[in-house]
Amino acid sequence: MMGQAIREVTGLAITLVMSVGPLGLLVGLLNRRDRREAALLDAVAGQFSAVTVRSDITLQVRCRLLAGRAAVRVNMGACSREEIWEAITRLRRTLPAPVRLTVEGRVDHQPPARLTVEALTGGRGVSEGAVAPSRAFSRAA
Repeated sequence: MMGQAIREVTGLAITLVMSVGPLGLLVGLLNRRDRREAALLDAVAGQFSAVTVRSDITLQVRCRLLAGRAAVRVNMGACSREEIWEAITRLRRTLPAPVRLTVEGRVDHQPPARLTVEALTGGRGVSEGAVAPSRAFSRAA
């Protein structure tokens, strides 16, 4: 009699773990992703003044559920070349290496441009083949 009760309680416990366990794991992963997105958004928004974030630019942060990779998109509207390069430099120094940074905008009132910056290594240095900021957004001659 006691052995049968123990088997039933054990079976109930196994059923409960098998049915609620995956749901708990999913909720935990979603929570971790949401906290990471919030932290990245806070880090990116901290690089701009509050007035700029409210009026001139848009920010979007996306993190993957399982992988450590993330993407940050900043639309800077109609900013100058210098403002865009300054933002890229500040953000790349702030963001962790596995985060892809995409900056969009109308550089000097030209057609929209998009620049994606990915860290090549875990370091913070510039590679030898990097394009100089003054030449990257120049008009073709």
